[in-house]
Amino acid sequence: MKREFAEENRASTMELETLIAGLYEGDYGMPVGDGWSVATMFCHLALWDGRVAYTLRAWQASGTVPSNIAKDATDFVNLAARDVFAAVPGRAAAELALTRAKTLDAWLETLDDAFCEQALAAGFERMLRRSLHRRAHLAQIREALG
Repeated sequence: MKREFAEENRASTMELETLIAGLYEGDYGMPVGDGWSVATMFCHLALWDGRVAYTLRAWQASGTVPSNIAKDATDFVNLAARDVFAAVPGRAAAELALTRAKTLDAWLETLDDAFCEQALAAGFERMLRRSLHRRAHLAQIREALG
């Protein structure tokens, strides 16, 4: 199996780390759009990387393929979480996103090819290719920061 996802994930995590390193305290409150700020977007990234880790670990332990979350349910989770995320200080949000990304990247690299093939066949490519989600939001953050 081709494992490009591992390199893509590492690269997106390095992009995240570089972005965070260049932020000033006032940048975290910058609006990103739709009620999101730079800080809440970092929490969002941490949440969904965490969801991937918990979901795939549960799948490995049980052998039962997880169900997909419906689009509207994902939207509602994001909206409810955004309000909670607003209470997380900016630097802490950034550190959480970066720690989660690095931890998940390292763990995903340990998955065997058979499990990765199962995940792809079940439609969970985005669980392996976390770079897709990260890069989309990193682009939003960069745009907001100018």
